[in-house]
Amino acid sequence: RYILATQDRDLQKIARRIPGTPLLYIHNRAPTLEQPSFKTSFIAQKKLRNSYCLSKSEKKTLKEYKTAVLGPEQPRRPRKKKKNGGPNPLSCKKKKKQATNQEISRKK
Repeated sequence: RYILATQDRDLQKIARRIPGTPLLYIHNRAPTLEQPSFKTSFIAQKKLRNSYCLSKSEKKTLKEYKTAVLGPEQPRRPRKKKKNGGPNPLSCKKKKKQATNQEISRKK
């Protein structure tokens, strides 16, 4: 791997089009390494995905091996739906008892 170090703007434009080429230049007395281009980062992500993903043939083989070892897959039961509950009894106001006629006459 090589790093391209140049101050020539035309050469920098050409280098940016080439995926995987790091570009180094000096800006305000400090060396600056450019971030990877979109093309470079896209190719790197693609390689990374391919490295840990299974191919179609591997997936098929794995599925066959799984059915051979564990047996056929049984259908899952649907989950029970949660019932709607009433209001929280601790947050509800208690009902007032209505006074009967006898109690009203005693209070007077």
